[in-house]
Amino acid sequence: MREVSFLDTDRVYGCGAKAVLKLHRIEHQRFREYSLSFRELVQQLGDDAQDEYWLSVLRKLGRYRFEASAAPLSFSDPAIDAQAICEFLRDHLADCGVVYPNVAAAARAMIDRLAVLALDDDAPMQSICSELAAAGTDCALLLNSSRLVPKVRQVLDVLSPTRSLDVVTPPQLRGGRCYERLIVVGPTTWFPEFVFSAPRATELHLVRYKWLWDQRRDAPAFAGSADAEGHRNGWRRLPQLDEEPERPSDFPTIDPGEIAPRVDWAKASFGDPNSGHEADDDDVDATLFVLEDNSGVFLEDDDDALLTVIDLEQDQALAVQRIRRGEIERGNFILLRTEGGGDYILEVADRLMGPKAIAIRACQNDWKRRMRLAVRDDGPEATCRALVERGALRANEANLRSWTNNRSIRPQSQEDFRAMMRLVGLDGESQEIWDKMGEVRRAHQTAGQRVRRLLIERVRTCDVEELERMGRMDFELPGEDGGTLTAFRIVDIAPESTAVPSSRIGHPFELEGITWRG
Repeated sequence: MREVSFLDTDRVYGCGAKAVLKLHRIEHQRFREYSLSFRELVQQLGDDAQDEYWLSVLRKLGRYRFEASAAPLSFSDPAIDAQAICEFLRDHLADCGVVYPNVAAAARAMIDRLAVLALDDDAPMQSICSELAAAGTDCALLLNSSRLVPKVRQVLDVLSPTRSLDVVTPPQLRGGRCYERLIVVGPTTWFPEFVFSAPRATELHLVRYKWLWDQRRDAPAFAGSADAEGHRNGWRRLPQLDEEPERPSDFPTIDPGEIAPRVDWAKASFGDPNSGHEADDDDVDATLFVLEDNSGVFLEDDDDALLTVIDLEQDQALAVQRIRRGEIERGNFILLRTEGGGDYILEVADRLMGPKAIAIRACQNDWKRRMRLAVRDDGPEATCRALVERGALRANEANLRSWTNNRSIRPQSQEDFRAMMRLVGLDGESQEIWDKMGEVRRAHQTAGQRVRRLLIERVRTCDVEELERMGRMDFELPGEDGGTLTAFRIVDIAPESTAVPSSRIGHPFELEGITWRG
C-alpha cells in the first residue's frame, strides 16, 4: 500500500522548491478548425442541442475533441474512434436536411472535417512528448483520462522500445515518488491543484494545443520556495512559466472547461434505461455515484449502511474495510459485484443459513414491505409519530429510511422493532421475527469476514499502482457462483438524491449522462 515517509516528504518539498514550468503550445490547423466548428454547431443548435436527436451526436463529437486533446495519439487512432464516429454520423444525420434544415450545412461540415481527421496519421503531441522523454533520464507522462492509458503506453513502447516511460494519472502523484521531468498533457485546469502546487518533478512540461486558453491558478502548498526573482520568503505562487503566453489574436480560443467531460445530473440520474425493473419493486431514495470509466451506481440514502472499500492509504492487512455509506468520499475505491449476480455477502450469508434461508428472507421481506406501505400511505412524519405512540425510542425520518432499507436487517433497539411490528399487525410474532433477524445478522457478519479474507488475499497480490493508475480492477472470487468483485474509484457524487427501483441499488451501469459540450 502507499506509504509516504519523512524522506519522501522531504523529496517532494525539494521538488517544489526547484520546480519550473515549461509550456509547449501545439498548432494543428485541421484539428483546430474541427474544435472550433463543434462549438459553432452547438451555438447554432441552441435549445435544440437538448433534443434526443442531437445528444448522441454531440456526445460522440465532443468526446473525440476531448480525447484527441488529452492524449498523445494520432487523430486516426482507433482508440479515439474517429472512423466509427463518422459512420455513425452519416447514418444518424441522413435526414438532417429535412428535420433540421437550418443546421444541416454545419452538421455536414463537421462530418467532413472529422472524416479528414479519421485518415490523418499526424500526432503532433506525440512527437513533442517523445522528444521531451528522450531528453530526460527519469520521466513520466501525466494523463487526465485513465481510459487512454493502455493505448498511450502501447504507442510509446513501440516508439521507444528500449526506454521505459511511466504513464500516470493524478492519483499516483499523491505519494512520495518524484521525477526529474513530468510531461503534463492538456491544460492545467484539467488536473488537481496539487499537481502544480506540490509538484512531483523539478521540470513540469505543459503540452497543449494553442487554442486552448489556459488560465493558471495560484494556490501555494509549500513555503520558502523561489519565485521568478529568486526570493524565498513566505508562501509562493505556482512554479513560474519559462514564458507567459499571449492569447492568440489570429483565431478564437476555447476555454478548457468547455471541452472537458462533465456530468448532466438530470439525465444521469435516470440511470440505465435497459436495466431490469421487477414488478413489485419499491422505489427508494438513492444517490448516484459516478465511477471511473464512465460507469455509475446508485447507493441507497442510508448513511449507516455498510459498504466494502479498498483503502490504499492502509497496509495490506487493513486495506479491505467495511465503512458506512455516509463516510464514502470522492477518490475512495468501492467494491461492487459485476459478474455472478447480486450482493456476494448476501449470497454467502444465505448459504450459511442453509435451507431455512428462503423462509427467513421471506419473513424479512414481508415486514419491510408492510413498513414501506405504511410510510407510503401515511407519510414519514405521521409514521414516526405512530411508532413513538407504540413505544419506539428512536423513531425519526432518518432511522425510518434505514429500518425499511432492504440492505439493513433490524434496528439496534428491540423497543423500536416491537413498535414497528405493532404498527404493521405483527405484534404476536414480534419475538420470533426478532430472533430470525438476529440469525440473519450473525450470518451476514460471518459472511462479511469470509469475503474480507478472500479479498485481502487478492489485494495482497494485486498491482496497487495499476489500480491507482486505471481507477478500477477486477477481483475473481472462488466458487461456482463466486463471480467478480470490481474495485471502482469514485469520481463524483450527485448533489441530490432521486427515487429509483430498489433492485437497481448497488449494480454498476454505463453512464449516459456524461456530456462534452462546446
